[in-house]
Amino acid sequence: MAARGAGETVCLVEDAAGVRAALARLLRALGYTVVALDSAEAFLDHLDGRPEGAAGVDCLVLDVRLPGISGLELQRRLAAAGGACASLPVVLISLDAAQVRGAALAAGAAAVVDKSRDGAAALAAAVSGAIRRPRCAPE
Repeated sequence: MAARGAGETVCLVEDAAGVRAALARLLRALGYTVVALDSAEAFLDHLDGRPEGAAGVDCLVLDVRLPGISGLELQRRLAAAGGACASLPVVLISLDAAQVRGAALAAGAAAVVDKSRDGAAALAAAVSGAIRRPRCAPE
């Protein structure tokens, strides 16, 4: 697979350690800087600890089913927060993508990737496309 990223930062939130490790390896192989986290709460803590907050993240790859705050709920919270959080490109990943696709896209997700059906190329294309989208905060 040819490298696509140019050092852009992708935050990956996935609670399954093996899946998180495999996806992080894939994204790094594509040239992205990856911050791999195991929960939505860990992602929010990560943002709180960075002076640039969400502006320092180029894409969020987010599992739908997480313990505590779900991926869809985190996406809603980011949109409601406004500013850089609201314009953060989100790629949702799920084992049941067909069931959540409509709600996720309506809430502003850049893409929804099915972890069981879509391959590495689909995730790579989704992340690349999400990063290329203009980042304008909604009014």
